[in-house]
Amino acid sequence: DITELRGWLGNLDDIHADRDIISTYVDEGDFADALALAGMLPGLYNLTGNDLAEHGDYVELLELYRDLHDGGRNTMQMDSTERMHVERIAVQGTGYPQAMAQAVLHGTDWESYTENPFDCPALSLPEGGRGKGVAGCTFTQEDMSRAMGMSVTVQPNPATTWVAVDYTLPGGASKAVLAVTNALGVTVMSTELDGSTGQKVLDLRPLANGVYTCTVLCGKYQMTGKLVVAK
Repeated sequence: DITELRGWLGNLDDIHADRDIISTYVDEGDFADALALAGMLPGLYNLTGNDLAEHGDYVELLELYRDLHDGGRNTMQMDSTERMHVERIAVQGTGYPQAMAQAVLHGTDWESYTENPFDCPALSLPEGGRGKGVAGCTFTQEDMSRAMGMSVTVQPNPATTWVAVDYTLPGGASKAVLAVTNALGVTVMSTELDGSTGQKVLDLRPLANGVYTCTVLCGKYQMTGKLVVAK
């Protein structure tokens, strides 16, 4: 019962839960209520500075979903300006909206996007240094996350009714967010991870069959992969 679900989420008094409520409105095409609730979040959670800027990116993506919905389009039919905004958030954004934007790009143009997903500075080696061909390589955010000891595995995959996410967070961190998004970049499930290592079991019964993006966000580090639900 979607009304009971929203009531349960609302009682949590948590910004992640409120974003889940917004996602249910987006799924229904009710962008008036989705944007109305999104507009209340800065006041409810005293968002300032970087958190407020991150929220601005989140609202920009919600408005994109609304425009696509109202125009009878999907993310595969974004115009060049819309795609440019999504790419900016995917590369320069942070946290929750960055994961949303990356999920959109993964779903619309996986191969060309992952070919060079982040415009990082080239690695310069001293003259005569070893490793021919390394200079000029581009390192993704996930490369840096792995280098810091971050790891995430999802089993079973494909999954039916549940999935176990085993994780190790980077640099001794003990807090992270696990988000599952659909092909539109809409978060259908999110939860906090506690502890530098551990396992989180997700109940997939509410999800429809399809391909989802599973992302673990830990500060500036993250790891993203595909989760296939096949019942």
